[in-house]
Amino acid sequence: LRAHLRVNGNAPGRLAMRLLSRLGSVMKLSLVPVADQEGRSYGFVAIRDPEYWDLGPDDRDAGETALSTAVREAAGTRKILIVPGNLNRSKGLDFVRDVFCGDALLIGAVLPVLCGPVERDGEPAVTNLRAAGAFVEARYLERPELMSLYRAADGAWCCYPPERDMSSGI
Repeated sequence: LRAHLRVNGNAPGRLAMRLLSRLGSVMKLSLVPVADQEGRSYGFVAIRDPEYWDLGPDDRDAGETALSTAVREAAGTRKILIVPGNLNRSKGLDFVRDVFCGDALLIGAVLPVLCGPVERDGEPAVTNLRAAGAFVEARYLERPELMSLYRAADGAWCCYPPERDMSSGI
């Protein structure tokens, strides 16, 4: 069971989370407050989004690709953290840079893997991360490559910047 409840951490939200956790069929549920222009709340929108809803059997059984092999070799004994998708500031790329650049202990323990097309506003952060030791594959990935990276990864970066005010689509 995985549930996500966004109700500003209040008591009704905590109660709702406890109740939802007892539903065996709920894999992921988002309850988002809806407000008018003045900020007055007038309800919630519920979104059910089971994890891996878009994956087929071939995706779940993805094998190694040349890319995932190269990433595993580059990582050595380090953990692998993938940053998939278009690489830009709105995906939190500056935050990735701030976390990893200049922290020799962290970059020695975790290999950031930037995998996707680099947009213009992401170029400075990608340059800094590459210089710090990140693995960069700056191109669109074919589906088998992406699935193989998910299998190789110990984690995926899913942290958008606060001004974007949304959860990840990953």
